[in-house]
Amino acid sequence: MARPVLPLVLLAIALHYVGVLASSVFVACIILAIALALFSFILGLIGYISLWYSGDAGWRESTSGLLVGTVAIVFLMFMAVMSSQFPNINDVSTAPLITPIQGRANGADAPVATLIDGQKYRFAGTRQYRLDEQTALDLISQAASNMGWSKLNQTQTSAAELHQFYKAKSLLGFVDDVTISTRTTAQLVIVNVRSASRYGSGDYGANSARIENFLLTLDELVASTPERQIAD
Repeated sequence: MARPVLPLVLLAIALHYVGVLASSVFVACIILAIALALFSFILGLIGYISLWYSGDAGWRESTSGLLVGTVAIVFLMFMAVMSSQFPNINDVSTAPLITPIQGRANGADAPVATLIDGQKYRFAGTRQYRLDEQTALDLISQAASNMGWSKLNQTQTSAAELHQFYKAKSLLGFVDDVTISTRTTAQLVIVNVRSASRYGSGDYGANSARIENFLLTLDELVASTPERQIAD
């Protein structure tokens, strides 16, 4: 019972990452692997008790069931702790009202993101750079590339406002949508970011951490540009 667990998990992760498995199927595979692991844990306990009295062979098999089941239990406890620490949200932004998201309704029925938690993610907030527009866009493109994001398209809502849509993929293969919105004024380029999960009702802070890491990467690129200045 314990032997298929690890191959099932690794195969599911690999197929999900390359896009062969849908996210719902991937989650079902992980649930199946956890169920097998927990069942093997119960069988391992029964085996230990039986072998203690009978003295028969089989200690190694029972131990493998206990070990695999213990890993599953630790994983479930970890997920429970994570769930208690993060709110049940999967769509966050530095400016929820002005950052649209790729492939979702616009207008009055458009879903509004949750404002990112500035206390937990202290470096995730609206950026203002004293740069010309093209330089800022080039640095944004470079920062997104450094993050491993794939650009989907962009929308120019006004002469001064641009929304760039990207696709981001997690280590487990979950695909999320990212919007980088820029607004150019006479002296500043204002940057806001939105990140939203395509699957699941909670993200365990993944979208917020993604926004923060991107903005820190962008700050470093801007800081290395001679004509740059980060506005207060």
